[in-house]
Amino acid sequence: MALLVKPKNYICFERPLTRPDVQQHFVIKNPDDRHPVAFKILTNANTRYNVRPPFGLVDKQSEVRVKVTMVPYDEEPLDHCTDAFLVRSAKVSEDQLDIPFREMWVAASREGLHEHQLKCVYLANGVSPENASEFENNEEELSEHNEEEMSISENDEDFPLPTTTEIPRAHHDEEIPVLHNKLSELSQTMLAHQQEMINMRLQLLYTRQQKDFRRAIRALAVVVLCILIGYGSRGLL
Repeated sequence: MALLVKPKNYICFERPLTRPDVQQHFVIKNPDDRHPVAFKILTNANTRYNVRPPFGLVDKQSEVRVKVTMVPYDEEPLDHCTDAFLVRSAKVSEDQLDIPFREMWVAASREGLHEHQLKCVYLANGVSPENASEFENNEEELSEHNEEEMSISENDEDFPLPTTTEIPRAHHDEEIPVLHNKLSELSQTMLAHQQEMINMRLQLLYTRQQKDFRRAIRALAVVVLCILIGYGSRGLL
């Protein structure tokens, strides 16, 4: 019986990765209403991650929350992340529930194993796992493979693991100075445009003030002219 895993494809870690509290979690759910399911969680980087629980039993129509704690890096990693987790599961019969887990796993795995892979992603600075949900349905095929062993015990066999990409990592490290220069040029261009807009607004305000001033002068001239005409009329009388 295959377990349902959420998130489905990626487990994303937020930077900085040098802090001591880098954690994530995923949920494994057993939708079957007839059989419990045993599971094991494997990784190709078992010295980098602490997984709790690394194995166990998911009861019928129940779920288990798995916490992944990362061992902090000494320096922020720049390379692509190739780490991943593999959730292996096997259906457990009622007569196997009372035996130790190791024996239960051996007996249950004879009936067939199901596997589900979670690729690790180190998010770019400023990107939170909530904002990376669009990568959940990413079905892009990756050409490289990681041949490292995924293991939590001596009995787990080797298998090839597709690599994962860090998001977003569109440029090589040697291009960073060029990007900085382009960013500086764009910033200067934006400042120039902003200053130009300010000057245009000041010019518009000055033009409006000039129009208002001319209107006031015209009105005052009309008033003075009316007064003068009034005094002239009185003198004639």
